[in-house]
Amino acid sequence: METTEAFVGLQSFDGESTFDPEAVTHRAPDSDSMLDPMYDYDRIDLTPEKLRGRPFESMWRYEELLPFPREVAVSLDEGATPLVDCPSLAETMGVAHSTFLEHLRKAEKKLLERALLSDPAESFGAVVS
Repeated sequence: METTEAFVGLQSFDGESTFDPEAVTHRAPDSDSMLDPMYDYDRIDLTPEKLRGRPFESMWRYEELLPFPREVAVSLDEGATPLVDCPSLAETMGVAHSTFLEHLRKAEKKLLERALLSDPAESFGAVVS
């Protein structure tokens, strides 16, 4: 399996077990806990300045922080779901700032993004529903 340089494996959400992604894909076999990717952040050459210089068009803006490189992903040119400011909701809730994900204009792309992330797991025989 081809992964990004900084991706080093998977860890259960409880933090007690680590796993090789070649052997386990979604859940820890001993606890059924969901798995979280682990990274060696010293291997990532990413600065706030680099991020500011990249367009906010998709998750690939953060590609150094993803487990799979862009070249092995199946994509239909998905885009990013915008965050929308909602000052009236913030005022009603008595908080300083409120945002929400705006899915309405890109609802069809959410399915494509899910497919993009599911493809690597399915290539290892995982059932993604």
